[in-house]
Parts: sequence; structure tokens; C-alpha cells
Amino acid sequence: MRAPRRFAALAVAAVLAAAVPGRPAGADPAAIARLGRDLDDDRFETRRRAELELEAVGISILAGGVPAEDEAAWERALDDASALGGSPAAAVHRILRRLETRADDGSVARVAARMPRLLRARLERILPQLVLPRRAGGDVDVRNLDDTDYAALDAAAAAGRGVRGLLPEARPALLAVIARSDDPRVVAGAIVALCGEEGEAPTGDDVVTALLDGFDRAPATLRGVAGWYAPGGLEPVAALALALAVTGRGADLASLRGRGAGDADVTLDAWLRQYVATHGYGELDAGTFLVRVEEGSADADVEREAARRALDAGVPWLARLLARRALFLRPGDAAARAVLADAYERVGMRAAARAARGEPPDDAATDDAAAVELDDALREGRLSSRILFSRELGETPIPGLAPVVLHGGRLLFGGVDGSVGSADAATGDDLGLASTAVARLPRAVLVSDGTVFALTGRGELARFELDDGGGLVLRGRDLGPFLAAAAGDDGDVWLVARGRKLYRRPRGGAPEAVKTVPSEPTYVPRALARTSGGKLLLRSDRDQLTAVDPATGTVSVVVPEGAGLRAAAAFGADVLVAFRDGWARLTTDGKEVLRVAVEDGADGVGIGGDPVAGRIVWVAPDRTICFDAAGKAQWQEQVGGSGNPDVRGDHVAIPAGTGGRPLGDGREDRTVYVLRLSSSTLDPFAVEARVRAVEAAVTAVVEDRDAVAIALLDPLRGWLTATEAWGAETALRQAQQQRDARKAPPPARSPDGTDDR
Repeated sequence: MRAPRRFAALAVAAVLAAAVPGRPAGADPAAIARLGRDLDDDRFETRRRAELELEAVGISILAGGVPAEDEAAWERALDDASALGGSPAAAVHRILRRLETRADDGSVARVAARMPRLLRARLERILPQLVLPRRAGGDVDVRNLDDTDYAALDAAAAAGRGVRGLLPEARPALLAVIARSDDPRVVAGAIVALCGEEGEAPTGDDVVTALLDGFDRAPATLRGVAGWYAPGGLEPVAALALALAVTGRGADLASLRGRGAGDADVTLDAWLRQYVATHGYGELDAGTFLVRVEEGSADADVEREAARRALDAGVPWLARLLARRALFLRPGDAAARAVLADAYERVGMRAAARAARGEPPDDAATDDAAAVELDDALREGRLSSRILFSRELGETPIPGLAPVVLHGGRLLFGGVDGSVGSADAATGDDLGLASTAVARLPRAVLVSDGTVFALTGRGELARFELDDGGGLVLRGRDLGPFLAAAAGDDGDVWLVARGRKLYRRPRGGAPEAVKTVPSEPTYVPRALARTSGGKLLLRSDRDQLTAVDPATGTVSVVVPEGAGLRAAAAFGADVLVAFRDGWARLTTDGKEVLRVAVEDGADGVGIGGDPVAGRIVWVAPDRTICFDAAGKAQWQEQVGGSGNPDVRGDHVAIPAGTGGRPLGDGREDRTVYVLRLSSSTLDPFAVEARVRAVEAAVTAVVEDRDAVAIALLDPLRGWLTATEAWGAETALRQAQQQRDARKAPPPARSPDGTDDR
């Protein structure tokens, strides 16, 4: 019967459309309203004709050119008929289903605002197709899927593309489905439709609002989305968990634990960290706070009390961070907002304090520029204004440190795909990217007299032209294989191959063997550097460091085998060497100029310096310390690395990750961090502040407020040194023991007055 009905509808549409251009005959608002009422007529013929004529009006609206008042009248007629229920509502459903089936995505999207019922009809049909029922037992294992499963996954993926093709026009309707539908599968489909195609979290506070509205109206329906999943393992229940997490509804969030598959918790963790970063709460991603938010155990009252105690202890930046935690959990907490305002006042941000109190701006109330810079850094998730940015360079288990070099305000780096990139050293903005044509991490990147060279993973020396905008253009290559390289003067490049075979590549020429330096057949070079005095520093695979004079061929031992060498770098005419527990400055013949010890579980892996700036940077896996030329520590950052930093002017670039074990450090991802070298930036948690925070935590334990003590120290986890962390733990444990001893009941006494123990 479907084909005759469609033919009849088309025939009616053609007759009506022939009467008045742009408007079907008799289809004025009054006539359309009458057709809607006729859907409830006692006579079948009248109901049938009204249904076909309303469908014809809908076809005309889809085609375009129908007056706006007719479109509005058509929607009202369908609304009124639907409200009657029974036969009129069924007729409306048939009209919409036939229109929706014949319309393509473009037509539906084009009229979505004017024909919302048509859009809803399409969504009602497609949304259930976006998700599949979870199998008994929880997680979806693609290795156990059969052909039927794969067909269902393909159909769900295709349906997802269809719904996303209706965006953004369909967004209000999808939000309405989430907030009002009583079908968990439809709600799950709507959530998936609002997620990114690669499984990104649904964006927009309106999604959070819709999820909360739906949960408050029908909690069982929203919890029911845990029974469905989408292609790629996307868990719709993670979106509900995110909405509950970011609004401080810990108890409701806890009720979702275990409902989804294991991927739901992983997805929530990633989405929550993405949410706080994009909403200016990046500092919350420190310590265990977000983990407690996910578990539903974070407490706004505890965070607010910890903030108040931090302020009383004279640690305003810690108070500011804790107050922001409390306000994240409970945005309307007036007491937490008052603590935040007082903290801003203490750090010199008077304008921010007024804004936090809800007071109007005052030209006389200004913010300290350095404090604003630090506040912005905290909001971005950088617990220091010294950290400028970090950049991911790819992931590979193959051992090797990502090469980085600073030059002329640019960061030059090598990626795991064999590319060489250029970025602004202050912002991280991309300037250019070029391929070495070898799909492996380059062994070195260096700049000599404005020309960029990359030693490829295959041992070839690729040469790039660096234009004024920072772009890179490959200009040629020299065959190796070379194992290490260093920049020389006037465009020279020094190279070394297996057997300690040294080469010099002059500007515009090819590599030439340095015959003055004797080779050693068993020698395997690991690194090459050059001092300002022209000596070449060679580190072997046995961690021996030698200085070679290419002019005379003289070889002198700087650090012998077995001395615990971790890293080495040139520092003017001298040499910097890193050991596990510190560093030293040596001459090229091995004489010690300066030795500096680093305590607290030191584990040095890199060293670098700029003699012009008078700064030396020592790197460990968990921190970076900057020293002046006399060996006095200037600052410490809780950003670690895996090898030598590059120090130039006011910047230091720190590479992290050397690949899979046992040859690497276990970090397969390669990252570079760029920090400001100057020591004038604010340190929110200096040593004195950390001491006062620990003292405040001990006081909280004595007062039987263990949760407050934990909250006070939680943001400082990345700042406490190993010794400080041990001292804090010891002090808290002793305070707890003393408190518990005071609370213990006195021992019972025997009738003769002796102790009954």
C-alpha cells in the first residue's frame, strides 16, 4: 500500500501547487488549521483527504517557497492533532514518517528550524542505530566479534555520519532528546551524535545542562545509557559521568561506578582533564583531585576549609588553588569565593579580588603583572609562569632522544616520523615542518651559520634552508652513516662515525675525513659536542668522555670509564658533566673547576648551559634545576626530562622520553618542554611556602581533620622534594599517633590501685 499512498500524496501536491505559485491551492493558514482539525473527523474520507493534503503542504515546504505563515500554521496543526492522541496523533506520525523518508539530509537540515517535528522524526529513526547493546559480561572485545557484529558496527557508524550531517541544526533537538526522552537507547544515540567523530567529549555547557535535566527528571533512563556503546568503544555513560563530575554531584556520580565497561572510566578521565583545561581550570589537574572527583569523593567543604587554613598560614597561592577547587565542586559557595578574593588580595591582584567579591571595577584597584601571568599559567594547567609550553613529538618504542635546539627565538626539533619542525620559542606556535625522507627519529638537529642540519635515523646529514618565517626547505643530503654531529664555525658541521672516524663538512662542501685524529675500530660514539675553544667532546658507549683537538689530533680523557658519567655538554671553553647526584664543571683536560651536589633523591640525566647568560641547567626525570655560574641554585621546576637541555638566552628546551626499555627509559612518547630561564618569575610554592603548608597540615591532623590535611598538601605533590615528602609524611604520622594516644581511654586499674595492663 505504500507506493499508492505516496503516489496519491504526490498527485495532491501537484494539483495544489498548480493553483498559486509558492503556495498550494487553499493552503492558507486558516485552511491548514482546518485540515488539522479534519484529522479528527468522524468520516474516514475526510480524515484521509486531510492527511494527504497536510502531507502535500509538507512536501511544498521541503521544496521551498512556502510563506512563513503557512509553515507556522502547518506546525501548529500537527501539534494540535498530536495533542488529541489516538487517530489524529497516528496520522501525524504517518505524515512525518513519509516526509522524513523521502527527504535527504540536506533538505531536513535546511528546514530544521521551520519543521522541527520533521527533524525529530528523522532523529527518532536514526538515533537508536548509533549504538549497540552491550553484551553480557561488560567490555566489548573486537576479537570476539562475528560477521553480524561487524555489520551492526558498520551500520552504526554510517548512522552516526548521517546524524552529524544534520548538525548544527539538529543540536537543539538532540539536547531535547537527552533531557526529555524516556528511551535509554535513544538518549545514548543522541549523546554519541554530539560527540566528535574520533570519540571526543561532547562540547558545550548546554550538553551538561541537558544531561542533568534528563537525569533529574528520569535518573533510571539516564543510567540506562550504560547498556549501550558506539563503534570505537565510545561509552555514552561517560558523558553523563562528566556532567555529574563537573557540577560536584559526587553521590550521583558514585552511583554510576561499575555500570559501564572499563573504557567508561578511562574515557571519563580523559574527558574530565580536557574539560578543566578548556574551561580555565587547568590547575585542578594536579595531585589527586580529579581522581577524587571521578570517584565522587571530592568534598567542597574540605577544599574550602583547606583553602582558609592555607590563607591563614600565609600561603595565598595555595589558598587560591584550593578555593578554586571548592568553587569547581560548588560554584555558589560564598565562603569559598570570599577566601578566593582574599587570596587574590594577598598576591597583589586587587582587581581580581573585587571581581571575585562581585564588586564593580575600580580604576584604583589594579593587578600585579607578574601575579596575573602566574594566575594565567595556573588556569592553563602550568603550575608555574616559567613553563612556556610543551609539545608532543610523537610516540615510538625505538630508543632515542628527540633532538631539540634553540636558535634566533625559534625551537627546532625532530619528530618520530623523521620530520624536522620549527616553532616560536615563546609560544610554541608552528612555523614550519619538513621531512628528512627517513621515517625515524633524527639523531641530531643543529644550526650552523643559519643553516639547519638534521642527522637522520639512517645516519645521513640532511640540509635545510631556514627562511625568514621559520619555514624549512630541504636542499640536499650527505650520505653517512654518521652517529653524531655538532655545529662548528662559519657553517661547518663536525661528524663522527663508528670507529671514532671524524669528519668536517665545510660550508658548501662535502664531509671530509679528519686525518689528524687516529681512529679506534671498536669505538662507538654516543654524542658529539664542540667547545668555544675548538675542542670536540666525544662520549663513547662506555660513558667515557674525551676531548679531541682536530688540529693536532690530541686526545685527552675528561671523564674516565666507570666514573658515573650521565651526560656532558660544552660550556664555553669548558665542559659540563652530569652525574646521578649532581654536576661538575671541568676543563677539557679533566681538571675540576666546580662541583655541585644535588640531594633529595637526585637522578641526573642531562646538563646544559649558556656561558653568556651565566646559567647552568641540570635535568632529572622529575625536575629541572637552574644554577648560576658559581653553582648557586636559582630555581627548581617540577618538569623533568630524559637528556641534555638546550639553553639559549632566556629559554631552555628540555626533551623527554628515550623509548622502550631496556635501552630507553620506558617513555615511548617524545615531548619537549620550553621554560623561561630568568629567575624573576613568581614561585607560588617556594620552600618557605611548602614548610608553612606542611605545618598547617600537621595542625589539621592534631585537630582530627585528616581530610583537610590531605587536601592542603595534595596540590604540592609535584613540588615537594623527596626529603620534604618524607619529612611531611613523618610529621603527619607522628601528629596522628600523638592525637590517637590522647584520645585513647586510660588503662583500667585493679582494686588494689595497680595498673591492670
